[in-house]
Formats: sequence, structure tokens, C-alpha cells
Amino acid sequence: MVIVCYIISTKFSTHYCGITNNLRRRWKEHVRGESKYLSIYKPHEVVYVEWFNSYEAARKRERYIKQKGVWKVAKSFLLLNNR
Repeated sequence: MVIVCYIISTKFSTHYCGITNNLRRRWKEHVRGESKYLSIYKPHEVVYVEWFNSYEAARKRERYIKQKGVWKVAKSFLLLNNR
């Protein structure tokens, strides 16, 4: 099973990091407000995606991103990709 670690930018210029095994389904849940954080800050777009072969590896990456600072990681990724 493939697990995805992702970062979503919000309409209020904040960022959210999470993991899922179905990004399309999870995005729809976020848009419908089924995530506490994104029900307040409203998702705008997925700005970062990384694929893993195990839940443990994806969870470890998610923790790293959150400890480092989601905005800092997202900003680095966006700068590297000229967005």
C-alpha cells in the first residue's frame, strides 16, 4: 500500500501537513470541512506530496515536517519549484 505525506496551503496563508492512503478522498474531506484545522482555515491547494511504501515511514516524515515547521518546509519546496 502506498501512503502519501502531503502539505496543503490554506486561503489564510497557513499550511497543514498530513498522511493518507488516498489523497483524492482526503482532499474532498478537507474541502467539506471534515478536518478540524481545515474547517477553520479552508484548504486552497496541495503544495507538496511525497510517497512512501509504509505507514511508519510516512508518519516519520510527517513528524519531521511538523517539528521543522510546516511553513518552513512548504516554503523551501515552493522556492525550489519556482511557485
